[in-house]
Amino acid sequence: MHHRTAAWTAALLSVPLLAVAAPAGAAPPSGPGTQELATGLVSPLAMSVARDGTVYVSEQFAGRLTAVSPRGATRTVAEGPVSGVDATGRGTLTVTLSAPPEDETQEAVGAVARVDARGRLVTIGSTLDHEVATNPDAGQVYGFVDAGADCLADTELVGVGAPYPGIVESNPYAVLVHGGDRVVADAAGNSIVRVRPNGTVRTVAVLPPVEVEFTEEVRQGLLAQVPPGELPPDLFEPCVGLTIRAEPVPTDVELGPDGMYYVSSLPGFPEAPGTGGVYRVDPRTGSATRLHDGLTGAVDLAVDSSGAVYVAELFAGQVTRIAPDGSRTSVPVDSPGAVEVDRHGAVYVTTGVFAETGGSLLRWGAWPGA
Repeated sequence: MHHRTAAWTAALLSVPLLAVAAPAGAAPPSGPGTQELATGLVSPLAMSVARDGTVYVSEQFAGRLTAVSPRGATRTVAEGPVSGVDATGRGTLTVTLSAPPEDETQEAVGAVARVDARGRLVTIGSTLDHEVATNPDAGQVYGFVDAGADCLADTELVGVGAPYPGIVESNPYAVLVHGGDRVVADAAGNSIVRVRPNGTVRTVAVLPPVEVEFTEEVRQGLLAQVPPGELPPDLFEPCVGLTIRAEPVPTDVELGPDGMYYVSSLPGFPEAPGTGGVYRVDPRTGSATRLHDGLTGAVDLAVDSSGAVYVAELFAGQVTRIAPDGSRTSVPVDSPGAVEVDRHGAVYVTTGVFAETGGSLLRWGAWPGA
């Protein structure tokens, strides 16, 4: 979802630190009111529920957008590097296009498109062009705060952690149709941007860096992600006790009943457990308030009519409901990729993002954690 530097550094970070917290074999509840609408889905990391009950699922690693009927029939709607999807606009099906580069010499695709009647992807606007032209988070600095020479030497060794300003890159990970515009959570740009029907793109908000205490536990978690002997055992020891500013990495944007945007966030390096959160963004002023903390791998969210927020915590293996009063209940799910709530209060969840046999689409008639 966000920038990696040297190729072997990617090996260190390709499985996030927070993955160690994922419970093995977590299974969602079953019983009355639970339906498994589809199985065999490949990396179902995004979805949207249309008013007629059709669920559109982005199978990102398979490069296709799949429609699942209320009775569970599936069909391929479009093919391509589809990332986010929103089917809530009248007569429109909107997607974002986000393909990771195969090597460091290639640029990612960063665009918003509509799906026409023939399944063709018709570009509306380019978040990548907007990023190149404006780089919304250029004024922010990420990395270790007040690092000494020894800590900086370790960051040089692995290519991550040294202070750096926001760079030019775009990954339009999720999209919301609002008032005829497309509102995009740009995971690489660390921003929320609005794409007008004429293709004009403007920045709505830039999320602030997430300040993380770099503890010995975090350091050990990083080392555990690579085979023994590939990194010095004392790597980052001089950095322990410092604060690191992580990139916020917005992963979804939804409209709340109060007219505000709600944004899930999965912070970048060091990707420590519990550092994810939910922001409330004022679409008029762009102010971003961190509303909820303590989430792990927050890759998607939904907001119901009461203002309750549902978060898919991919690496924690659960979906969490945060009530308007702040109380929380969680339901175990095998690597959930997306969560949605329809106008009747039913909850939809995609599961098994990492499953070798493919993931599933579940429908709960009511929140099972009540």
